[in-house]
Amino acid sequence: ANRTDSLLLLSATPHNGDRYAFHALLGLLDEYAFPSPKSLNTSSVARVAIRRTKKEILDEQGRPVFVEREVGTKPVTFSPAEEELYQAVTDYVSEGYNRAKEQRNKAVGFLMVLFQKRMVSSIEAIKRSLKRRWKALEALKETEREAITEELSPEELKALEDYLEDPDSLSEAERERLERHLEVLPSFKRLDQEIAELQRLCEMAERLTVDSKAEELMSFLEGLLQDPQEKVIIFT
Repeated sequence: ANRTDSLLLLSATPHNGDRYAFHALLGLLDEYAFPSPKSLNTSSVARVAIRRTKKEILDEQGRPVFVEREVGTKPVTFSPAEEELYQAVTDYVSEGYNRAKEQRNKAVGFLMVLFQKRMVSSIEAIKRSLKRRWKALEALKETEREAITEELSPEELKALEDYLEDPDSLSEAERERLERHLEVLPSFKRLDQEIAELQRLCEMAERLTVDSKAEELMSFLEGLLQDPQEKVIIFT
């Protein structure tokens, strides 16, 4: 970039969701135009970047190169037992989130959001998360540390700030490490009270024998794969 009068960058994936990487690329074009990743917005970026969507890509005859994307939603109905667990987790999360918000504790607040995401991800995901937190808090209680002050390190706090601003700013491994630490952070409840709540939630989750979302997915795939040439990619 320093050895040229003009610079043209071409890419099929110029922006993968990571604002920091995109800011670094734009810095090659003009190192002074964008002081920080936060300074990026649609109008400022438009001065140096042209984005072509798939709909705009045509062949020599003016026909679309890419097949038009069809988006549909498959509704999933919880069983009564799943509905009961969902409501119980939601109550647990709501109380913890509101208390964290009052105390301006982003770490615990994000932990509560994380539990709700795991609940709608799959039964196995929420089951494992609840169990990890339950066992971790039990271990803390055994050390008789009733007044727990354990917090995130400065590096983890910075990673959490980056994640809240842009989820793609962390690698999958970094995100996994941060989430695992968040899962074992103490909240504002009495330790034995939260342990009892988590134990009850874990027992409810263990009693579930059906994951309605997984069953709906498998049913959909079985219909789709009647054609042996069909290919499927599942993002989880």
